[in-house]
Formats: sequence, structure tokens, C-alpha cells
Amino acid sequence: TLAGGRGKGNSNGPLLFTEMPSQYTWYSYIKLGKGAKITGLRIKGPNPSIQNVDSRSYFDGGNGIYCNHASVENVEISNFPRSGISVSGKCNIKGNYLHDISNAPITIEKNSNENTKISYNLIEWVWDGIYIDGTPGVGADISHNNFVRIKRPSFFETIKTDGNNEAIYLSSNSG
Repeated sequence: TLAGGRGKGNSNGPLLFTEMPSQYTWYSYIKLGKGAKITGLRIKGPNPSIQNVDSRSYFDGGNGIYCNHASVENVEISNFPRSGISVSGKCNIKGNYLHDISNAPITIEKNSNENTKISYNLIEWVWDGIYIDGTPGVGADISHNNFVRIKRPSFFETIKTDGNNEAIYLSSNSG
């Protein structure tokens, strides 16, 4: 368990940050394995605030936390280029504040199912609030989250997309 005092009294909690260069395209800043828990921290990535993202400052790839059969609770996660939390396997994602994340604040990947719980999070989203991988059988129990839509910077409007722009994006799920 890695724990801080975020939310106790007037505490913002300890800040962990990375200045990972953009050439590292598919990294995860923190990797949580089976039974691990992170709580009460602030985690900030290398990307600028979403309002300042443009063609020169947007990075490809990169997750704040990779969660595999673990728990992320009461954590503020910001400024990551791909995802704030990437979920694989049974995870508990609860009471977090995710913002200034270029792509999807939460990404649900293969091996996740109804035992994955995503609840009571404040998610400020630009592209997709929660992205669910299209692998058959992938899913999660998603409830009681507050999605706040943030206006997309003009940079996002200039790249070719499939037109999707939903709070929860479900892709090719079946079963």
C-alpha cells in the first residue's frame, strides 16, 4: 500500500510527478500488481494542462497508473497523455479525481469484467471519459461517477477521428 493524506483536513496530499520525455510512448508511470493499493496521493504526468494542448505539446501514449487486480482510491491524477488509470483484471477504482488527461481518464482493457468496480469518481473528460476495449467479454461495474465535459482544444478538432465523443465509449463489445 502506498498512502498519503489527500483529503484529510485541508491537505492536498503528497505529489508524485514525472517529466517522462515524449519518446517513451507506451509507458505506465506506476504499475500496481495483485493486491496493491494506492490512496490519498496526487499524481501528475508530463503533459501540459488540457487547455494548453496543441500540436507541439500533445504527447502520444502514456498512462498514470496501470492497475492489475489492485485498488486506486482517493487519488488525484492529471496531465497524462493517454490514460489516467488503465485497468486490467479485477480492480477497484473509487473516489478519484481525474483531469487534464488528453485521451481517456480511465481505460478498461482486456481481462476486466463485472468484478472491476469504477465508482464515485470525478472525471473531467475531453475525448472519452471511460474507454472500454473492444475485446469480447470486457466490461466493468460503472456507477455513481460524475462526468464533467471539458471543451476540446482546437488541436483535437484538426486530427482525423471516428467521430466518437462520449462520456462512456463502448467499442465492439459482445457476449
